[in-house]
Amino acid sequence: MLGVRAGREGWFLRRDLPVINFSEELRAAMDSVDPRLNQFMGAVVNSFIRLEMIVLLRREPGQELAPEGIARELGWPEERVAEELAYLEKSGVVERSKVHGKNYRLSADPQVADLLNKFSFLYANRSSRLLILGHLLRQGRQDQD
Repeated sequence: MLGVRAGREGWFLRRDLPVINFSEELRAAMDSVDPRLNQFMGAVVNSFIRLEMIVLLRREPGQELAPEGIARELGWPEERVAEELAYLEKSGVVERSKVHGKNYRLSADPQVADLLNKFSFLYANRSSRLLILGHLLRQGRQDQD
């Protein structure tokens, strides 16, 4: 079995060390909290921009944020932020402001709030966060192939 090990010359592969299967580890972590999280990750939090947007909106609970403010805060192009907000709105994760139709906030739906709370609980844990980021990196590489 291949594994990775640090040596004087840097990182190298060794056959006697176990290989971490991030997908299985992440699925086990999510299933231990709520089995619906796996579906949520696959359908909603499946890119870095969506992940960053959800983390930002969770950091600003109850706030309504404009797409240009989100773009400025995260460093993504405004057009891309607008596209992703539209996707998150269709997914039921965010909703438009009733007062300022251009602004967005997290959905008030209790089921969505529950999933976001559980996802945030996982993301707050360093080990789980690394698994999530590793999963997104691998998924990005697969999308490029």
